[in-house]
Amino acid sequence: MAIGPPPDVPLTKCRRCPAQIFFVLSEKGRPIPMDAEPVQGFTLEKRKPGADGLHYPHYVAHHARVYISHFATCPEAASFRRDG
Repeated sequence: MAIGPPPDVPLTKCRRCPAQIFFVLSEKGRPIPMDAEPVQGFTLEKRKPGADGLHYPHYVAHHARVYISHFATCPEAASFRRDG
């Protein structure tokens, strides 16, 4: 089931491939292209020792729909990289 991008975000097409993408800003204010369709992934929840009967810190994975940076999926991603 495709749920698409957030409803208030404009879509555009990648300059190097036919994929639909949208942009978000990094913590430093730089634009990051994101694939328009989220994929099945996981979020991690850190648990303290004693939780779940385990006596050491551990993580529990929760299924989630997540967005992937288009840099990770674009077949032409190398053409966007800067040298240095």
